[in-house]
Amino acid sequence: MALAFLRQKRIPLRIRKKVGRYCVTPPGHNYEIDMYGQTYHGTTGSHMDNKIFLYGMHEPSTINLMRSILQKQRLQRKKAVYMDIGTNVGMHLIALADLYSVGYGFEPWQPVRERALDQIHKNKLEHVKVFDFGLSNENGECSFIPPQDNNYGVGAFDTSANQDPDALKLKIRVGDDIVDEYAIEPTLMKLDVEGHEKLALTGLVNTIQKYKPVVVFEYSTESRADLGDKEVLHQLFGKDYHFYGIKRSREFPKLVPFVPEDKYENVLATPYIFKS
Repeated sequence: MALAFLRQKRIPLRIRKKVGRYCVTPPGHNYEIDMYGQTYHGTTGSHMDNKIFLYGMHEPSTINLMRSILQKQRLQRKKAVYMDIGTNVGMHLIALADLYSVGYGFEPWQPVRERALDQIHKNKLEHVKVFDFGLSNENGECSFIPPQDNNYGVGAFDTSANQDPDALKLKIRVGDDIVDEYAIEPTLMKLDVEGHEKLALTGLVNTIQKYKPVVVFEYSTESRADLGDKEVLHQLFGKDYHFYGIKRSREFPKLVPFVPEDKYENVLATPYIFKS
């Protein structure tokens, strides 16, 4: 009964979350959730899988916004090409799979990348490729700080001056180089790289200028320090991009004009004026 209520999309998500705070989710429970015709295979015990188990989706407003964008691109007879930068366990690739022509995931940390690859294999998504490196502004390796708890999506690259010399090192590549090498023509990008957004976008400046993709990026405490200046955003995206905040804890997207000081679920960067 509780799950039926928590997954009821007609009830505002913010209300369901208030109830969900009092629900205990025992770890180790395997489950399957339908995501727009694909099946997400989860196991309770991690932050992402617990959210999906309780509410049927993580950040559904952002997912529904991206689905709307891909649908519009297909109606415009565009080949919808999706780049998922910071793939984690692959939920976004699964939830959007019926709408993009080709999907590319980028996930350098092996434990979650293997989960994503398993999801893709079980759903027989032959139009999806996942790379074993992250995107940045240079080619090489970067120190990586794995998550310290069950929120596997908060592992982050460490670009500070005081790095641990024994830290785990993961591969990074310049996004523009990968786009050229694999002849990718992106129409939609998602970035969720735990504060590495600016460096990832810096490595994609030529791609953004050439293909004008719609971009959705996380606007966390870490990324706000780098991207909380509209002039910086215009340097990365160009003067013809518009920016909107995606309101938090909603089932369906509500967009508001981007204000650097405000908090959002994510930020939408688009080359055209968008109406939600």
